[in-house]
This record gives sequence, structure tokens and C-alpha cells, in this order.
Amino acid sequence: MAETTFWFTRFQIDGITTDVTDFDPSASRDDLVRDTILEYVRSNEAVTESATGKWYFGAIDDRGDMLYGKFGKEYTDESAAYDESRGDFIDEAGEGIDASYSMFALNFPKRLLIYNTRNRVGYQQFRRNFADGYNERNSGTMTTEFMKNTADLETVISERRVRNANFELEPSNPSSEPEWESLDEHIQEMLAEKLGVDVEAMEGSGLNFDDEFLAEVTSMSQSEYGEFEVYYDEDGYVKKITSGEGEPIIRRREEPEGIGGLREISRDLVDFASTFL
Repeated sequence: MAETTFWFTRFQIDGITTDVTDFDPSASRDDLVRDTILEYVRSNEAVTESATGKWYFGAIDDRGDMLYGKFGKEYTDESAAYDESRGDFIDEAGEGIDASYSMFALNFPKRLLIYNTRNRVGYQQFRRNFADGYNERNSGTMTTEFMKNTADLETVISERRVRNANFELEPSNPSSEPEWESLDEHIQEMLAEKLGVDVEAMEGSGLNFDDEFLAEVTSMSQSEYGEFEVYYDEDGYVKKITSGEGEPIIRRREEPEGIGGLREISRDLVDFASTFL
């Protein structure tokens, strides 16, 4: 079965008012947030329109703390890939029909919005249009932010089992630090523009960062002359930490078969995201 990539975001809604809505004014703020989102995703009409097409929700499944559904676009030069009477996308709409959607799982208590990428619905497109549609139809403002791994590399290599690590180094200019001076000199002696170092731990073990060479490589990779990508075990999952500001957290899984298949794996997806909270 084909694999898909799941993306993890956290959402926030600010500025909800009760004076212009039909919602119970005595409801808690959490109840109000939930009600506005449910009303939003249950629309059978286009909720927003981007440069490439109109965006719709489909197959909404409300399970209390969890909400499941589809979100995607019907292309502006086509007309029948989304059936408003059924409130769902039509996978077998016929030749000449063009539509793409992703499936999502929304966890209200943790404010998590998890979704996969598929066909021509990109991970940035989904996040941007999901929030834009809400903001166009409600008094409140929804913002979404990708979850990232903010772990410290020194803590990871000292306290976690590192499976493999990839480093890219370049010779310093004008001078090096004592912690990686000999390595820097070696790179310059080779007349190398860049040096790539990929190391993988033996099965069942973790990399030994007490090793002099690996310690120098790791130290240099944290300077302006290097980059790193480290995979390690934590909380029963394999996690990745990178240099710079960090990349959005993702998880590769077999593509679920419909909303039912997404429900079956949603606990694992939420548990995975929760380890970064």
C-alpha cells in the first residue's frame, strides 16, 4: 500500500463573539470554539477560493473530542468533482473531472490539526486555506502553526539512542574553534568545498558520541560551517532533529483507506504529536 505524509499543526482561535451568533451565550469558550468549527466544516458549499480552485469539506465525522473529515479543492476549470448534495468528493467522478483532497483529524482538547498530503493538495495549501475559510465565515480568527522539534542536540546525543546522523561541513573562514580545529584543517588540506559525513549505528545500539572524530563532526555541525540531521529514539518513536530553526514534524504512514482508516490510526498520530507538546 502507498505511503503518505502526515503533518502536525496546532490551531488557535481568537476574537470569538456571541452577540452576532446563534450560539448559547452561556457556553464556555471551549464549547464555542468547537461549535464554530463544527458549523464551519459541515458546510456543503465552497468555504474559500484560491487561485487554483474552490475549497470544500467532505465526509465529516464528529466523534466528540476528535473530528475527522476531508478538505480539498475542485479546480476552477472543472465542475462536477464535488457533489454539494452529498457533501463529499467523488473519487470516480469520471474522465475530465479534476479534484484533490486530504484527510484530516482534529483534536479539540490539544488543539491539534493533523492532515496528510495527497495529489495536488500541498501541506502549505491545506493549512493556509483551512484557516482562510474559517476566517472568511466567522467573527473569530483562526491561526495555525506547524509543530517542530525544539529538543536540544546536546541533550539528545547524551540521553537518547541515536540511530543515525547526517552531517554536512565546509571549511571555515577565517578561523576554526578548538573543538573542531583538527577536523577543519583536514577538510582544508583535502581542498574540499564540502564534506558529507553519514553514520549509522549498529543494529540494537546507538552512536557513540564520545568518539573523538564524531565529537568533532558534531561540534562543527553546530557552527555556521555545518548542518546536521539526527534520528533518535524517544517515547517509543523515531524522531528527527535538524540544524537551523527546525523543520515541521512529519510522520510517514500507510495511506489510510477512507475516514474509517484514519480513525484507526488517529490515536497513534495524536500520541506522537503529544510527545512534542
